[in-house]
Amino acid sequence: MSSSTQTQPSFRNLRLALPLVLILVGMFTRLIPHPPNFTAIGAVALFAGARLQPRSLGVLVPLLAMFLTDLILGLHSGMLWVYVSLLPLCVMGFATPLYQAAKVLGMGVLGSVVFYLLSNFGVWMGSPAYSADYAGLLACYIAGLPFLGSFVAATAFYSVLIFGADRVLTTRGKLSQDMA
Repeated sequence: MSSSTQTQPSFRNLRLALPLVLILVGMFTRLIPHPPNFTAIGAVALFAGARLQPRSLGVLVPLLAMFLTDLILGLHSGMLWVYVSLLPLCVMGFATPLYQAAKVLGMGVLGSVVFYLLSNFGVWMGSPAYSADYAGLLACYIAGLPFLGSFVAATAFYSVLIFGADRVLTTRGKLSQDMA
């Protein structure tokens, strides 16, 4: 075995490292000081769905990043709604072309809106602060609008970084085009 072969990371190591890196990125951006909802978790969910194989791993990675940080930040009654609200972003990732920026950003925005609708529905369902009628639901959605803006901006920003980094690394031959 030549010395150049020994210094290059193996394909298997890269397949194992990518999910771990995504979990760490998602966790790090939730743990450092940040504006409300401005974390990489939406972009991690979209990218994990687009890139990781098997697809179940693409769903597990962002949920694991969320759960591990929730263990640190504190568990709460709305966790299930938040986790369920991330799933559409993962599934949208299945249909997201890796290197088409407009489609990546479009899916990120659409997924962010779906996340907002589902997670705020959960807040409305579980909070006595809102009346149990359409007016209460509308009030909950209105109160959540600033968080939607942050989540959309964060998902777009981190999607550019994550998908872009993957493109650069893939182009340079450091990652396989097909992680399967």
